Amino acid sequence: MRNVPDDVHEQLQRRAAEAGMTLSTYVLRQLEDVVARPTRADVFARAARSGMSAPLTRAAEIIRAERDRRS
Repeated sequence: MRNVPDDVHEQLQRRAAEAGMTLSTYVLRQLEDVVARPTRADVFARAARSGMSAPLTRAAEIIRAERDRRS
């Protein structure tokens, strides 16, 4: 990768060494972990397809009411 700030490079290098990996292997594993997780849009789309979606405004109302109740 290009244009990685020195402090970020140093942290990645340190973490790679702690994990007993080369920097390239460590960064590749981190990137694999990122792409293995669904995006927020993917989660919402899957929920909508399964019928599990709930209006976000309703969820916000429930949370707000619970916070108010606790105050």
